[in-house]
Amino acid sequence: MHPETQHGRDDDAWIEELIALTQNEIIAYKTFLNELRAQQNAIIDRDVLRLTKCNQATEGIMAKVKDCTHRRSSKLQEGGLHFRPSREFQSLEQVIPIVKQQYAERLMELRGTLQSILKRISESNGATLYLLQHSLGFVNDQLQLIYQEMDKSEAYGMDGALPRRKKLSTVLEVA
Repeated sequence: MHPETQHGRDDDAWIEELIALTQNEIIAYKTFLNELRAQQNAIIDRDVLRLTKCNQATEGIMAKVKDCTHRRSSKLQEGGLHFRPSREFQSLEQVIPIVKQQYAERLMELRGTLQSILKRISESNGATLYLLQHSLGFVNDQLQLIYQEMDKSEAYGMDGALPRRKKLSTVLEVA
């Protein structure tokens, strides 16, 4: 067998494995995005139990995402050593110009899909942050109302006498 033919097969196998790893990473990120949306719905519904379950599921999915990303990065670095020994590949963008057209087109498509999903995850994280801040603001307002009422309520002290009432300025007392 001609050495260049074997080298070409090795290149094809490496690229096909890189494509498969990238596809797996995309699937993991899509699963993560779906779980983020489930978290948002749990926050909107104020379902603490479901939110807790979503958080636990998200942690497991993140482990899978990290593994997929690590495996793809390792494959990229391996390719860098194979194709350009003087330099490591850090991204699909660096690989696309040096591979066969059929692989370049597929890698460009996968790269676009990956970028799109990461953008949607970033937007989802922003929405979740907004929802959490809004929810915390609501809880804080409710707690302040409860504490204000507790300060105004009359209760017997340890000696059985009514304590003197604190002077609170409220809209009702001013009017």
